[in-house]
Amino acid sequence: MLLIAILAPIATVMAQSDDLALSDSEFIASDPLLSASTPVPAEELRLMTARRMARAGLLFIRSTTEPRFPEYRAASLILREAHQLAPNDPDILRLYIESLHATGDSEEELRLSSRLFELEPDDHVLLLRIITARINRLQTVEQRLGLYERLLGAGGSQLDPEIRSRLAFDAAILAREFGLDDRFVEFLTLATQLDITNKTAAAMAASYFLEQTSDPLGRVELLVNVVLSDPVDPTAMITLARELLSHGAMTGARRFYENASYVLAAIGVDTDESVRNEYFLTLWDTDGGAELLRQFKEQEVVQKYTIEQMKLQAEADGGDPSDIQEWLPDLAQTRFRIAIASALGLDEDLYAAFEHLETATNDALAGIEEARVAINEGVEKGDFEVDAAENTLEELDGLVQKTELEQLWLRTWAGVGLEEAKASFEILQEDMTETARRRFEGILAIHEGRIDEGRAILTEIVKEDARALVGLGLAFELEGDLRGATSYYARAALEQPGTVVSEWSKTVIERLRGEELEPSPLARALEEYVENIPGSLDDVSRQPRSFVYLEVEPDAVRRGPLDQSFVTLTLRNVHRTLPLAVGERSPLNSSIMLTPRVDVRGELFQERVRSEIVRMDRRLRLLPGESLSMRIWTGRGESGLVLDDLAAHRVGLRWRAIQGFRLRPETESVSEHYAPGPLCIDAVSERQTRVPTDGVASDMDVVKRRITLGSGRALLETLVVARSLLIPIKRLTGSEAVRFQERIAEVAQLVADRLPTLSPMERAVTLLLMPPARASQEFLPVDEIALADSDRLVRFITLFSRTETHDDELVTTSLQSEDPAIREMAELLYELRAPSEPEDDVAAADE
Repeated sequence: MLLIAILAPIATVMAQSDDLALSDSEFIASDPLLSASTPVPAEELRLMTARRMARAGLLFIRSTTEPRFPEYRAASLILREAHQLAPNDPDILRLYIESLHATGDSEEELRLSSRLFELEPDDHVLLLRIITARINRLQTVEQRLGLYERLLGAGGSQLDPEIRSRLAFDAAILAREFGLDDRFVEFLTLATQLDITNKTAAAMAASYFLEQTSDPLGRVELLVNVVLSDPVDPTAMITLARELLSHGAMTGARRFYENASYVLAAIGVDTDESVRNEYFLTLWDTDGGAELLRQFKEQEVVQKYTIEQMKLQAEADGGDPSDIQEWLPDLAQTRFRIAIASALGLDEDLYAAFEHLETATNDALAGIEEARVAINEGVEKGDFEVDAAENTLEELDGLVQKTELEQLWLRTWAGVGLEEAKASFEILQEDMTETARRRFEGILAIHEGRIDEGRAILTEIVKEDARALVGLGLAFELEGDLRGATSYYARAALEQPGTVVSEWSKTVIERLRGEELEPSPLARALEEYVENIPGSLDDVSRQPRSFVYLEVEPDAVRRGPLDQSFVTLTLRNVHRTLPLAVGERSPLNSSIMLTPRVDVRGELFQERVRSEIVRMDRRLRLLPGESLSMRIWTGRGESGLVLDDLAAHRVGLRWRAIQGFRLRPETESVSEHYAPGPLCIDAVSERQTRVPTDGVASDMDVVKRRITLGSGRALLETLVVARSLLIPIKRLTGSEAVRFQERIAEVAQLVADRLPTLSPMERAVTLLLMPPARASQEFLPVDEIALADSDRLVRFITLFSRTETHDDELVTTSLQSEDPAIREMAELLYELRAPSEPEDDVAAADE
């Protein structure tokens, strides 16, 4: 252990116990700490005690793997005492409110939330919670809606728009629950108008109004509002892209498919095959089929080259190159290659693509068959339930049929491998609809030269099957009637926008006419609308630092042993144009992990170092350039204890703020186990140095004299340093170890001797500073003094920190205490520490 190595020299100093010859007065005069000591102001002493008590309450919960109500209630009692000591401290009050929420005390939670808002009036989330809670306490729907209307009218004009937006949304939900449709629409519309970042309102408005309108521009506007409310939501982007695609606005659709792909890559999610296919369509339309075909072929060359290099490397390393899988064509890309080559009349590329199709289809079918065999074997062995297995097998059968039908359609459509197509058709037609069967018959007839027969068949079904238009266009093209062919291809393109058939038809028309097709007026209008959306929106999905800034600053670069640890976190919206929502799952992720990096005398020390989770949920949104800053008490948890334990040493401390953190278990460094989440960033503070009071802080003889003679701030600083010096050094053996334990006992006795001479508040903070006897047996004298103390606060601290079993005398006597807090704490400790009954005894008692 690094700490042992650091503290080992101290043991040698402690072993040399030469008594100081100076008298008490001379020692005080010569000691820089004692001579400069001042009394700790009463308010500061109360805050010092309150903060350490609050930390004890927080760690009480954290020490329990699965806390139940008694643990939460006990922690809440401790935090209440801390709050009563420092009623104006927002950090302690917030912790106490959280404990009240955990125990279900909603009345007290609401009362104290109002008090917290007085201390922190910029907390919009807290204000919204208070307003909502008070509205919900009203008895009738009319009363609640009436209050909502007042707050959304002139009576709430002082409220920020983002707060009023959430209130309007809540009012809309309430109105809908009671069938008030007009008021629902009114409130919902207001919610979206007041704050564009209110995603729940934007999403509900889109869901509701999309059902009411078929106007393409209106539909796109609704979906754009959802994207603007959360520009890092890939689902919203894909939904918008699909709407644009369905109306032929391919450039706009491509933009949002690409934005979504960046976000999906950042969160480590594979893009769905249907989304990939839709994106390929936009590339085909915007870049042209020849360019997309070139890209696919280039990817094939790169992938084959990479595999060849991997084989060569495996052979050089003495491995088996055959273990590396051969290149397999991507089935989705292959289908596009067939369609593009067919449309452009590139026979060589077309036949090459069909060879790939054969390989890819066979591989897909082989994989399905392997899955089928595994399921059947699992049923025989009893590993799978029969019903579930049958459902899965049915799904696999459907997948096989879909794959074979797709292959049949591509052959029929392109007119390649017609004999194989006819053979497949004979097998698959039994499972086709009548319309699909007639379509295949018609197109096959046209390819075989029976054009009039095929045209007659397709004409019968063209009103119900738009794909028949392709066959009719083909019939006219084979007859040399280009005008007739383009008229049917144009219909196919217009009636099936956003499909492979549509892009194929447009490409064929362009090939036949020798010029590009103009987009429809509707497509142009939608493209113009999307073009007016600022290009800076796209930056959000690509680079987090384009829209978020995070900073962590320590409160001071140099701190002493008594000083608490604070940092200021700043979260800023640096986007040029967009307001952005703040929240755990919002663009400005408010979930921050603060990870300390501690070094002692220049050596990294990570033992017992723990991170703190901070929720910067004080605002609902930030406008461009707007910031949210919070002063964070970082010493409230385990890290605070660690710093106390290192108070005798020169300690360097940096804090790393990790936004939207995620686990990185593959890293060896404890400080690197977490990384920023998708589209999040991190920041590191400058180095803070924590130093002992003076250069002789590690001289135990000096420390002992200070405990005996010190007072005020000097005594408390000495106690913190003494705690640090009394950490057991496990590597000491024999006489050195014995002597070290004796020194601990000497210090503990000195603290016990001083304890009765201190004020009640000084006794309280001393008990919170010093370890109990259950942690270090040498401190039993301190516990004995504490157990006999009649001061109420000291008694409360002793009760939860210095008792071990349910039948400790202090616990049992406190069960009859007139003080309700002490009595309830004793009851909780009695319940929590009572030995559990053996299962046999419990069963017997039940009988």
